[in-house]
Amino acid sequence: MSYCHVTSSFHMHLKGKSCSSMMSDMKVKIDDCYFYPDVLVDCSDLADDSVFTETPTIIVEVLSKSTRQIERVIKREKYLQIPTLQEYILIEQGIAEIEVVCRSQNWQSHFYYLGDHITLNSIGLSISVEDIYDRVKNEDVVTWLEKKALAEQNVSN
Repeated sequence: MSYCHVTSSFHMHLKGKSCSSMMSDMKVKIDDCYFYPDVLVDCSDLADDSVFTETPTIIVEVLSKSTRQIERVIKREKYLQIPTLQEYILIEQGIAEIEVVCRSQNWQSHFYYLGDHITLNSIGLSISVEDIYDRVKNEDVVTWLEKKALAEQNVSN
């Protein structure tokens, strides 16, 4: 799965604002550990030549079979210790499911599916799950698109 849709949505929304989005080449430093999230948003005054940040506002991880446990357990435990982190987003590849945990809601998990919109209060962005999974061809997405096309066809008849 490509996480470019998330990155481009962040980038377009944050244009001209004090926050910036970065892909997996920016490290996150926590104590003496470094992690490479798939996407992050940082609202601090990072220097252009920075190779790591300690102040992410949003972290996004795209889950795969081989990384799922690391993202959900090890990285999550570390990330939630970051004082500036407001939202941690986990995007499944094999199914259309997105988990968002927010500091403002005591890090409780909220799950989103096709047809839902996710609101990221820390940057004032609302994005649809359908947009995030645009061009992804897993069974959930294919079935959703078929049902949506059929419903639109029935409405126009």
